[in-house]
Amino acid sequence: MDNEEIMRKLKEEGFVEVYEWIDEPNKFYSPHSHEEETKLVITDGEMVMKTNSKDIILKKGSFVHLKRNQVHEALVGPNGCKYVVGEK
Repeated sequence: MDNEEIMRKLKEEGFVEVYEWIDEPNKFYSPHSHEEETKLVITDGEMVMKTNSKDIILKKGSFVHLKRNQVHEALVGPNGCKYVVGEK
């Protein structure tokens, strides 16, 4: 599935804000949360996201769906990571 298809599908799922994001290699996001319900769909590279003390390995084609105000942190892989974000 290409980015346009992913973006269309997220909009069909009710996500209002849909955009592409690129992270540099080894970027670290310290624990934080978002006011919006958020879904990330990985399109290239990888990251490890930690939620509720559980590590989730995200690679091309995988996704994570975060509830509003769900605390999480992430470490981007050595080759960076590209993904499509949906927020509602």
